[in-house]
Amino acid sequence: MLALLRHRPENQWDPFEGEAQFHLADLLFKDVEMSQGNIDELLNIWLLYQCQVARTFPEPCSSCSDGPFGTHLDMYSTIDSIVDGSAPWRCLQTVVDPTLPRNAPEWKKVSYQVWYRDPDTVIANILTNAEFAKDFDVAPYVHLDGAWKRHWADFMLGNFAWQHAVYISLDNCTTGAMLAPIILGTDKTTVLVATGL
Repeated sequence: MLALLRHRPENQWDPFEGEAQFHLADLLFKDVEMSQGNIDELLNIWLLYQCQVARTFPEPCSSCSDGPFGTHLDMYSTIDSIVDGSAPWRCLQTVVDPTLPRNAPEWKKVSYQVWYRDPDTVIANILTNAEFAKDFDVAPYVHLDGAWKRHWADFMLGNFAWQHAVYISLDNCTTGAMLAPIILGTDKTTVLVATGL
């Protein structure tokens, strides 16, 4: 059974110190995917600017020693300490098939690491997050306009969802259950840029 809905901490930006630190990490890590070296260089420039501004004040200012993060490691550590929706990383190592023919493509002859987060944990975190409570439909429905014309827009408006919900309701073993389709996506920008596909 899922845990009760989680409530937000007093500091809504936790574990970040505040909004600016959160947005900087979000920009550098997620949006720009900046390299570690460039993150460190940016943080050093930020610190240099703070010291330059601090020198313009009549009284000494100690704040020039504090940037949003000391290094990329500080930023990564803060990101990794996010508890809300925490799903630990797992690693799967692929195994090369020993019966491959000699003329098999090179990519088949190499073992790969596949890093992923446990889908069950991710889904449980989504369903128990109070921020999403009103953002998804818990049952299929039909949307008709004033002229009784059916509209198709969301997954739960489709026949697939309707048929599966009916199937679930007819099975005595699934009393109280609901259809919870999970539609996932991924940001493949880095892969597309690297491969040219």
